[in-house]
Amino acid sequence: MAARFSTQLLAAIVLAAGIVGLASGGSSVGATTRDSAWTALPTLSQLEGRISSSYKQNSLPATPDPKIGASQIGVEANELYGQSGCGQVGEGATDITREVPCTFGDRTATRSVLVIGDSQADMWIPTFDTWGMQEHWKVYRLMKLGCTPWTDPTNWPQCNQWRAFVDKEILKLKPSAVVATAMEATKQTTSSSLTTKEVESRILRFVSAISSAHAKVFIMQSVPWFFSQGSPDMCLASYPTDISKCNHDSPRSVLAPAMEKAVTLAAATGKVSALKVDQLFCTTKVCPVLVGDYNLYIDGWHFQEPWGRYIARAFSQIFHP
Repeated sequence: MAARFSTQLLAAIVLAAGIVGLASGGSSVGATTRDSAWTALPTLSQLEGRISSSYKQNSLPATPDPKIGASQIGVEANELYGQSGCGQVGEGATDITREVPCTFGDRTATRSVLVIGDSQADMWIPTFDTWGMQEHWKVYRLMKLGCTPWTDPTNWPQCNQWRAFVDKEILKLKPSAVVATAMEATKQTTSSSLTTKEVESRILRFVSAISSAHAKVFIMQSVPWFFSQGSPDMCLASYPTDISKCNHDSPRSVLAPAMEKAVTLAAATGKVSALKVDQLFCTTKVCPVLVGDYNLYIDGWHFQEPWGRYIARAFSQIFHP
């Protein structure tokens, strides 16, 4: 099975090593242990090589991580660090003011990043959690399922109220950086049928609403979305001895060009930065669904928690808050 980068285990190791270091008159052991766990993760170039090699895989590994049929989105319960009453308070409730952000990464750090959006934001938290612990950034999470930061309400009637609440929270928390991401909001996949220019306009409207917080704003480009190709997980289950049938999709077929163009247009104004995260999932030729032992996707548009942690070091070479 592919090695998991567990922040709970890492924290325990660092704490124990730190105690030993202090007892012996030093404090470098804990940092060394943490750094060795971090350097075990692939760099961006190493990740590209491993993604490229996946194209040659023929059979499903004996112990894919996670196993076929498993669903691990966002952080696991024990990775909430004992927090309760944050995140998804009253999913359908109107009392949005009771909501408080969850915190991850180095929760004692003074500099902070706020991650906002729908379930697309939630799935990125393991990456930010691992990154934040290593780089000493506190990570806030404010998310609602089906409620994007910049498009019309879809599944939740209080979505506009939620967006106003998030804007106020950003102004109150004053994070150094805000990262926003959400499901594609163009004609390709949703009923809202927004054009590329409309999405760009709404992204810039969101940036304007929080401008007085003076945070650097990042918008994530799309991760692969396998809507027309079907479930990656089901494909792997159907072709365990011929996974080339599942690992062959090109970036052009799964990277939602209309949404990518909207983010690029917004970034061209200089008011927001685009995070080109597609390189954490694809080469120029292929966007595989299995890389080594890693089973990447829960469904056609969310990636699994183990992969989210595995790519944290490569992500750090893209994200510079």
